[in-house]
Amino acid sequence: MHLETFNHIKYREEIIDLMVEYFREMHGDDYIGSRLICNRMLQEMSKQNKTIYYVLDNEHRPIGFIVVYVNDQYGMTTPTVVNDYMYVLPEYRSGKAVMLLYAMIGMICEDLELDCVSSTFTTSANTTNNVLVGGEPIMVTNLFKRSKFQNRLNKYKKRILNG
Repeated sequence: MHLETFNHIKYREEIIDLMVEYFREMHGDDYIGSRLICNRMLQEMSKQNKTIYYVLDNEHRPIGFIVVYVNDQYGMTTPTVVNDYMYVLPEYRSGKAVMLLYAMIGMICEDLELDCVSSTFTTSANTTNNVLVGGEPIMVTNLFKRSKFQNRLNKYKKRILNG
């Protein structure tokens, strides 16, 4: 196994396949994308200076990827490396592939002398992995399903409109 940087030609179709798998796994029934949309996503990532690194198995097939970039909140904060996406095919998650991706993030942070932030779904195996490599929770993200909070919003709306 080894790492490579995405070059928009080599392994493009395989990376798109991995991205589709990521979105299907993470979003289930909410996934409405397609290979075409993932292709556009790759193009947009390139325009935004995001870099994709991927892990190849011994047969040189991509089995996982990370998407990283540097963010300074438009010049408002100290820059940080952002691990935007991380995915490894399920059958490779307990092995070297995950370790290689974390190592790549570490090398990027070391080279740039920057800290890293990473968002992870609460259902992801990476919640445990992030703690194992020294990550500390710094924020909470909430999903507000319309069906669950619509009544409360309607009450607030009435209060606002009725003064």
